[in-house]
Amino acid sequence: DKQKGIHLYQKAVDKGNTDAMVLLGFCYINGHVIQSNLQKGITLYQRALEMGNMDAAAKLGECFFCGLGVTRDKQKAIGLYQRAAEMGNTDAMVLLGACYYDGDGVVCNKEKAARLYQRAADMNNADALVKLGNCFLSGQGVLCNQKKAVELFHKATTFGSTKAMVQLGICYEKGFGVPKEKKKAMELYQQAADMGNRIAKARIQTLKGKS
Repeated sequence: DKQKGIHLYQKAVDKGNTDAMVLLGFCYINGHVIQSNLQKGITLYQRALEMGNMDAAAKLGECFFCGLGVTRDKQKAIGLYQRAAEMGNTDAMVLLGACYYDGDGVVCNKEKAARLYQRAADMNNADALVKLGNCFLSGQGVLCNQKKAVELFHKATTFGSTKAMVQLGICYEKGFGVPKEKKKAMELYQQAADMGNRIAKARIQTLKGKS
């Protein structure tokens, strides 16, 4: 029962559990199970951060980056990402890497982005594996190595990443780093589509149109 889960989170928050603060904060920010309340969510993230929770730093950073429940402040967001990344938070490494990759809030530095993705990928962060795979596929921030990209996408699929399934499907469809195998591509797209990935659904229709 989801409402019971919220009640348990609140009990844990009352006892000072910072992980529960982050989880409950996420629910309030996103209106997940309970009615959205941005201010409550931000307060929970801030409280958890004050107690040293780096997941809270990453989540609060996202709020400042997007202006969600707080005044938009990309520099503050990047500071929070950096703080959390230095403490080993892989989500923050990915978020900070994306800033450097896109030059959003910082000077564009794709090599630095790739290094951050690599750090997080080494710790099995699925989003980092996909982003690093994209770097190797396109030769952005690293030397182009399509076989390496395929390895990274494949590893990310083992963690259930639908983005990785789509990217690996594209590799099989186009012959990037692997021999062309449209049947395999279709299987990967279907797997991702069954998990709700819209891009995968579109690629299935495109592939069917070509056959």
